[in-house]
Amino acid sequence: MAKIAIRENETYRLRGPLSLKVLEGKILIAGFTAGLNFKTILKSGKTIAFKSLSEGLVEINVGTDGYIKSVPANEEVIDEWLAASKEILSKKKGETLRVVILGGTDSGKTSFTTFLANNALAQGFRVAVLDADIGQADIGPPSCISLSMLREHVVSLRECSPDIMYFVGFDTPSYAPEKVVSGVLKILREGENLSPYITIINTDGWIEGIRAYIYKRALIEAIEPNIIAFMGKISANTAMANYLYDYDVIEVPSPKVYAKKSPPKRKAFRESNYMRFLQDSSMITLNADEIKILNTHLFHGDPLPAVDKEIIEEVLNTRVIHHEKYKDELLIIVADNIKVNKTSITLIKMALQHIGNVKIVKAGDEKNILVGILNEKGFCEGIGIIDKIDYTKRKIRILTSCRKHRIKAIVLGLIKINRDGREIEKSPYRFL
Repeated sequence: MAKIAIRENETYRLRGPLSLKVLEGKILIAGFTAGLNFKTILKSGKTIAFKSLSEGLVEINVGTDGYIKSVPANEEVIDEWLAASKEILSKKKGETLRVVILGGTDSGKTSFTTFLANNALAQGFRVAVLDADIGQADIGPPSCISLSMLREHVVSLRECSPDIMYFVGFDTPSYAPEKVVSGVLKILREGENLSPYITIINTDGWIEGIRAYIYKRALIEAIEPNIIAFMGKISANTAMANYLYDYDVIEVPSPKVYAKKSPPKRKAFRESNYMRFLQDSSMITLNADEIKILNTHLFHGDPLPAVDKEIIEEVLNTRVIHHEKYKDELLIIVADNIKVNKTSITLIKMALQHIGNVKIVKAGDEKNILVGILNEKGFCEGIGIIDKIDYTKRKIRILTSCRKHRIKAIVLGLIKINRDGREIEKSPYRFL
C-alpha cells in the first residue's frame, strides 16, 4: 500500500487490480467529483482515468499487473466526454430527456453511460440508466434488460441495483431482435412511474450487417430519443449513419486505452453476473396449474388418447412419459436417449394426423434451463434454473433466490447454466 501525491490538473490512468482512496484533495472520476475518503476498487484488467482538481494525496493498493501513472491529458478522453455530456444535457428542453448510447463492441459505451449518468446526477437531475446490453449486462443478469435509478455516484454500473427487469431469455439480440425492442419499450413505460428527468439507454455492440441496422433502427424508433451518442466516428459506418439520418447524433470519442474483452473474458463476465443473481438461492417447487409457463407448449395442450400413445411408443421403441398436443404441435417426453430420424417423425404424423410439428425431449434434459421469474405485471423478479420437472404431477423444481409467493409466471430461456453460473448450452430454438 502506497501514498501518492497528485498534482493539480494532472491526468492519471489506473489499471486493476487495485484499490484507490482519496486522502486529500479532489479528483474527477467517472464523470463526478470525488473527495476525502472516496474509495473504489478496480478488478483485474479494468482501466479508468481520473483528473486531479487540486493538489492532493491518494492511497493505492496495487495487485499484479495493476498500476497508477500520470499521462498526458490528450491520451485520455475526460475533457472530450465532459464536453459531450454538456452538449447532451443541453438538449433537455421539456420534461424528460432520452439518450441512446450506440457503438460497437469495446467502444466505451458502458464507460460513457456511467460518465454521463454521474455528470447528470451531479447537476441535480433524476437519472435512470436502462441497460439493454443483454450479453454484457451490468445492472441485471445476462439475458435481461434492466433499469436502475441512479441514487448515488458509481464507478461501475455493477454497483447499481435493478429497479425494473425484463427477461429476454437469450444473450444475443440476433436471436429475436423484436423481443429486445418490445422489452426496452415495456421498461421505458414502466420507468416513467419513477419520474426520471433523464433516461440513458446503453445498447449492445451489434452494429454491423443489414439485420443489425434494421434492429437498431427499430430500437431507436421505439425509444424516440432526443439525442444519440455514437461512440467513435459514425462516418466510418456509412450504413448505420444512413439508418440514423433523421436523428440528432453526436460523436463521442472512444477511450484511447481500454481493456479489450476477448470471447473467453466476455463469457467469464456473463457467468460471474449469473452467479451474482443466483446467490442465496434455494430449491422451490412450483405447481404448473398455479402459475403461467411461457415460451413452451409444456402443460398448455391436451393429452393424446391411449391408443395414440401406444403408436408413438411403438414407432420410437421407447417409453413415453408425457405427451400433449397444442394446436398442431405435438410434445413428447421420453424415458430414454433415442436417435430420432425423419422417418420416425413422418410415421407419427401419418398415424396421428393433423400434426404439423413434433418435438421429442428426453426426461431430464430440462435440467439447467435458465428461467425468468415474473411478477403480476410481467416484469422479471429474478432468474432461476430448472432442476427437475415431474411431468406426471405437473411440478417444476427450480433453483432461485426469488420468493415463491411473488412468482406468477416463469419464462423458459434459450440458455442452460449450472448452479455456479457456468454456461452449458445455448440454442436459438426452445428446449421444451
